[in-house]
Amino acid sequence: MDTLLYFTKVNLYWVLFYGIYWFMLRQHTFFKLNRLYLLGALVISLTLPALRVNSTVTAIPEVVSATTQNVATLLVDSTPQTDLVDWSLILKVIYIGSVVYMLLRLLKGIYHIAFLIKKGEFIPCENYTLILLPNNRNQKTSVGSFSFFKWLVISPQDYEHCFETILHHESVHIKQWHSIDILFVEILKVFFWFNPVLWLYKFSIQEVHEYLADKQAPNRDSYAAFLVSYAQGAFVESIANQFYHSSFLKNRIHMLYKKRTSIWQLPKYLVIIPLVALVVLTTSGKEQLSKLKDLSASISPEKEPQKEPLIQNNINPLAVKKPAQKKRKRIKRELVLQNTETPQDTLKETYAPSIASGSSFRKTYLHLRPTWDTILDKSKQDAKTYSNYRYPATLPTSPVRSMPPANSTSKN
Repeated sequence: MDTLLYFTKVNLYWVLFYGIYWFMLRQHTFFKLNRLYLLGALVISLTLPALRVNSTVTAIPEVVSATTQNVATLLVDSTPQTDLVDWSLILKVIYIGSVVYMLLRLLKGIYHIAFLIKKGEFIPCENYTLILLPNNRNQKTSVGSFSFFKWLVISPQDYEHCFETILHHESVHIKQWHSIDILFVEILKVFFWFNPVLWLYKFSIQEVHEYLADKQAPNRDSYAAFLVSYAQGAFVESIANQFYHSSFLKNRIHMLYKKRTSIWQLPKYLVIIPLVALVVLTTSGKEQLSKLKDLSASISPEKEPQKEPLIQNNINPLAVKKPAQKKRKRIKRELVLQNTETPQDTLKETYAPSIASGSSFRKTYLHLRPTWDTILDKSKQDAKTYSNYRYPATLPTSPVRSMPPANSTSKN
């Protein structure tokens, strides 16, 4: 699978699942289910793009009939376009450089925690190892209490004032292995540094961790008062479970006094099952259609160019046939109007051009010329006869009385 396509799908799944958590599940008091949902969404989103739905696809006849020779010809003829700037190489360099930076940042945080643990005093306990940090007044930034896997680190100030409360709180983080969740998210941030939703996942997971630890408090009123009074600007690496989070304080107190969610709200967590199935079917179907289109476009045989009609003696038979038929019909209609009876065979022999012998329009005209002379002579003769009938050339003569001369005089 293409790496870019895989990363895109994973990021879209993360955004989708986190949106469901933020709008539907984050206000519930099912803290264990919320933790399981967030971690499961991160893991499932990594595997969903690799799933395939088997389906039978009928092959296109043109694609099946295409030979491997056509495929080889297309592959040889296709010449890749060379750009002046190789953007793919630039993107790879940027991605690898960012991965290296995030990895060094993660290793630096782990090294700093290891340095603090090594510098403290070890006190072995049943389920964890207590680390008492030395009291260093020259240190500019004070380090607060935190837990990391099986090590529980206590600052000198917390050891003197609130040791029992912090010990009980951080021991819950150690028993439930909350450090694994944070480390897993940090590793994902190394490779998916460009997706800001991972920071939201980490924030929500740490918030759920604090809810789970606060839930084990014996007296919530005194514990809430202790959280308010605990104001220490502690500095610790983000991959550890720090006791004090200023951004979580309001929500932690709110969840301490919130009424427990009814069990009838549990079916909301089942919404993810049909949603995941629908997303997988949609993406796999679109991917199969795109692959089928690419396959048909790549191995379909090339269309043969249309052949021009055969021309003999520089005459196109298709261009000569239609005018000849029109002329023959027109001449036949004129002969009928002139009351001239001409057999059909005589018309074919006289007026129709012979395509096989390569006759042209000039030859056709020469064949028609005697017939036209005959038609014109006959029409003139008929007109003369009709004119003589109405206006005869020799009119009948009538007796005329003789008049006397003008100079003669009459005698009495």
